[in-house]
Amino acid sequence: MFLDPYLAGFLLGDGCLYKLSNGAYAVWVDQSMKNAVFLRRIKDCMKSYGKIHEYEYVDKRHGVRKRRVLVYSKMLFEKFKKLKANPIAFIESIDENGFIEFLSGLLDSDGTVTDRIVFYSSSRLLLEKISERLEKLSIRSHIYKFGRTFGLQVHDQQSLTILIGKLSSGKLRAPARLKNIGSRKTERF
Repeated sequence: MFLDPYLAGFLLGDGCLYKLSNGAYAVWVDQSMKNAVFLRRIKDCMKSYGKIHEYEYVDKRHGVRKRRVLVYSKMLFEKFKKLKANPIAFIESIDENGFIEFLSGLLDSDGTVTDRIVFYSSSRLLLEKISERLEKLSIRSHIYKFGRTFGLQVHDQQSLTILIGKLSSGKLRAPARLKNIGSRKTERF
């Protein structure tokens, strides 16, 4: 079974996996309540791997209510483990539509939309591969370091227009988010 590209992007951003002492294989995603809307699509992707377990809890470290979507599945566990070990191979194996869906999942889990679109990752190599694929779509991007993580931003108006037209991210469905996108004079020449 092929790993859905949207699910792959989302898991890479916010997914967790764990092999329990009883031998069960768990894969889950936690989202704050304000981002719980993204979990509907994740549940649809994950249900082909087994029964979905969903519940709310309080993240004691941050004092925030969260929602968890979990599935016990050795197959999904193995696919996610392989994806985490080599996300570049996954990106290289998918076509343009799959790549766009992967980016949509990554944006919904580990991205922001302000006057620009930013994808975050601890892997500069992953963002460099994403940047290469974006360039083939005539989308310019810039990678920068942000503390211990990296960001890939798309900020010039032409590139944003192309990217927004392709992505299926839930973060792009809110008109208020798009109000200021591309408004700054930040293009690099």
